[in-house]
Amino acid sequence: MALELLDLPWAGSYPRELRQFFATGWQAIDEEWEDPAARGPPVTARFSENLWERQSAKDALAEAEAATALCLEQSGRTGAALYAWQELFGPRFAKS
Repeated sequence: MALELLDLPWAGSYPRELRQFFATGWQAIDEEWEDPAARGPPVTARFSENLWERQSAKDALAEAEAATALCLEQSGRTGAALYAWQELFGPRFAKS
């Protein structure tokens, strides 16, 4: 899903591609996404069974704010940008 949502060819900037994914990903949750390995049902089939889970995924993607981290990085505030990325991705995101 992520690869199809990103602007290709790749622009060479992971932060910009992440911003693009979060900006459009929440809308794509309503589409059907096939299993990339073609070994099972569509990966979005579980959302048909649980509408709360679908809405939760949409909300999480819609609320994800990559633009703040990107702006901090572009202004040379690397430490603040890394903190913002960790806020977005959680404590397992290494700030170094």
